[in-house]
Amino acid sequence: MVEKPSILVGIGKTIKRLMNHPWFVTIAGGIIVTGLFYLLLQRPDILMQIYRVVWDYITIPRIIILACVIVIGSILFILHRDKTQIKEYPVKEEFSPISGLCLGRDTELSQLEKGLTYKNILLIKGIPGIGKTTLGVKFRDILEKKGHRTLWYQCDSESYEGFLIFLSDYLKNRGSLTSQSLKEQSIPPGERLKNAVQELCTYSTVLFLDNFQKVNDSDFRIFRDHLKNSTLIVMSRTEPSFLLESHESLKYLDRDSSVDLLKTLNLKEPQEVLEKIYEKTQGHPWSLVRFADLARVLPVKELLDELPSFGRDQENYLNEECWKYLNESEKDFLMRASVFTKPLTFDALEVCSKTELPEVLTSLAGRFYIIKRGDDYYIHDIIRDFAFSKLKETKELYNEAQRRAADYYGERLSAENLLLIYHHLMEAGDRKGGVDSINENIGYFWREGFWSDVRRVLEESLDFFKDEEMIAALCFNLGTIVYKLGEWDKALEYYEKDLKIFEKLGDVQGMAQTYGNLGLVYDSKGEWDKALEYYEKSLKIKEKLGDVQGMAQTYNNLGLVYHRKGEWDKALEYYEKSLKISEKLGDVQGMASTYGNLGLVYHRKGEWDKALEYYEKSLKISEKLGDVQGMAVTKHNIANILSNKKKFNEALKLYFESESILKKIGDKYNLMNVYHNLAICYRDMNQKEKANECYQKAEELRKQLR
Repeated sequence: MVEKPSILVGIGKTIKRLMNHPWFVTIAGGIIVTGLFYLLLQRPDILMQIYRVVWDYITIPRIIILACVIVIGSILFILHRDKTQIKEYPVKEEFSPISGLCLGRDTELSQLEKGLTYKNILLIKGIPGIGKTTLGVKFRDILEKKGHRTLWYQCDSESYEGFLIFLSDYLKNRGSLTSQSLKEQSIPPGERLKNAVQELCTYSTVLFLDNFQKVNDSDFRIFRDHLKNSTLIVMSRTEPSFLLESHESLKYLDRDSSVDLLKTLNLKEPQEVLEKIYEKTQGHPWSLVRFADLARVLPVKELLDELPSFGRDQENYLNEECWKYLNESEKDFLMRASVFTKPLTFDALEVCSKTELPEVLTSLAGRFYIIKRGDDYYIHDIIRDFAFSKLKETKELYNEAQRRAADYYGERLSAENLLLIYHHLMEAGDRKGGVDSINENIGYFWREGFWSDVRRVLEESLDFFKDEEMIAALCFNLGTIVYKLGEWDKALEYYEKDLKIFEKLGDVQGMAQTYGNLGLVYDSKGEWDKALEYYEKSLKIKEKLGDVQGMAQTYNNLGLVYHRKGEWDKALEYYEKSLKISEKLGDVQGMASTYGNLGLVYHRKGEWDKALEYYEKSLKISEKLGDVQGMAVTKHNIANILSNKKKFNEALKLYFESESILKKIGDKYNLMNVYHNLAICYRDMNQKEKANECYQKAEELRKQLR
C-alpha cells in the first residue's frame, strides 16, 4: 500500500474539519453570493455570458436532478449539524442519580405519596450524601407522570429574593395576573412571600426546595399556616425552624439495596464481598458510589482493608483516594467550578475548563460527580466542598478562579449577578472592585430588585472603607434604596452625609444630584416648601453646568410640587419649561411624562378638552415606545375625563383596557385607582351593584398595599 505524504494528509484533515463545521455551508454560500454580487456591480457583461451558458445548458430533467441534490444535501447538512451540536453537550438532558441509583426507597416514596394527600408540607431530611436530592427527583418524576404540576428550586443563599423572582416568573406563565407583585421591592419580603403562598393556593403546584438548610426560613411559617391546594416539599440537612413537629432523618440503605446499588454501578464481585462493602459503609449511598468508583482502579480487597470505619475518617479517605485518581484536567475543573454558588450553565462550565470540556464533563458525569437537570449542571455538595478545600490550598489559583467567576457574571450583568460579582471579587481580596461594580451599575437593582441584599452589602462596606469618594457613593446609593423602601428619615440621613462630602470635595455634579434627591424625599414627606428649596438649589447648579437634561427633570419636579400645592399656573410654567427642553433633546420619554402632567393640571383646572389633548399626545408616545404602564395610566386618565363628560361607554372601554394591562404587569397601586374611579363611573350610571363590586376590589388592593 502506498503511504500518503504527510502534508497531503494534513491538508485533507483540515478540509474535512472545515466541511464538518456547522457554519461551513453558510460561509461558503456567503462567499458565492458575494462573488455574484461583485460581478453584477463590476462586470455585468461576464454575468450575462454566464447566464446565457447556464440557460442553454439547463433542461427540465436537469432541473429536477439539481433540485433533488439540493434537497438531499440540505437534509444531510441539517442531520449532520444536529449531530455536531449534540457533541457539544455530552451529558444527557436528565442525567441524574435517580436514573438508576434511587434504590431501596420504596417505603419513603410511599410515605411521601401518602403525605401528599393530607399535608401541605413534606420534609426529606438527612446527612450529606444520604440521597435527599435523589429521592426528591425520583418523587418529582413519579408525580409528573401522574399529571401533577411540579416546580424545582435549588436554594443557594440565606436570602430568598431569588426564589421570589423565580416564583413570580413561574406564576406569570401559569396565568397569574398579580405575580409581578412578588418582585415589588417596596413590599417587605415577608409580605411578598405571603402573596406567593396565596397565589400557590390558586395555582396547584408541588414545589420542591432543595438545599433548604441554606435559607433563613423564619418567614416560611406562612407556608405552614396558609398553604392550600399546593404542597411544599423541603430537602434539608437540618429541621426547618417553622415546622411544629419533628421528622425522622432519611435512613441508610439496607443490605439488599446496598448490594443492588453496587451491582447497578457495575461492581462485579461475589455476594459476600458486596455485603462486606455494605457493612463497612453502613449503606451510605454516596460512600457506596465512591467505593465503586475507586474499585475501577484499585483491588477491592485492598480497598476494604484500608477503608476506615464509617464516619468522618471514611468520608475523608474516600474523597482523598478518589481525588488522587482524577487526572489534572478533572481536578482543575472541579476546583474552579467549586467557587460558583449557583447551578452552573454550560457557558459557566466552559469558564472552568482549561482543556476540551466535553471530555472532562463526560468523565465526571459518568462517575456522578456532576449531574444535569434541565439546562443546569450541579456538582454534588460533598465533592464541591472537598474541591473547594483543595483550591484554597493554593492562594494564587483560588484568587484566579474567583476572578474568572466574577468575569463570567460581568459579561452577563443583572442585579443578582452583580451581587455574585461582589462575592467573588471579595473572596479574591478585591472588595473595592466588587463594590465599584455595584455602584457603577446600581440601575440594575432599581429595575430588577434585590434591594435588601444590596443594601446589606453597601451598609457593610460603609463601615469598611475610609476613602471619602467611596463613602459618598455608598451613602448616595443607600439613600436611594431606603427612600424607595419608604424609610424617608433614613434617606435624609444618608443624603445629608454624602452632601457634606461632595461639598468638601467640590463635586458640584454630586451636590446637584443630592439636592435633587433631598427634594424628592421632602416632597414625599409632604414638606413642599423644603422640597422647593432643594430643587431650586439643584436647578441653579445644573444651569451653571449646562446640564439641560438635568434641568428638564428638575423643572418637571418643581411642576409636580406646585401641582400638589394647587398652584396650577406655576405648575404649568415649569412643566412647559421641562417640555421645551425634552422636545429640543428629542427625549420622547420625558415628553410623554410631561404631556401627562400637563394633562393632569388642565384636568384639575376643569379644562377637559385641553387635558384630553395632552393625554392623547402622551398616549401616542407611550404606544410608540411600548411603555405599557404609561399606556395604562394615560388610558385611565382619559377615561376619568370621559366619565366626567358623561360619555360612559367610551370611558368604560378605556377603564377595562387599563385594568387588563395593570393586571398583567402586577401594578396594584394604579389598579386600585382604576377600580376606585370605575366605581364612581358605575355610580353615576346608577349601576350600584357594579359600583359596590369595584369599591370592594379597590379596598382589597388598598389593604394589600399597606
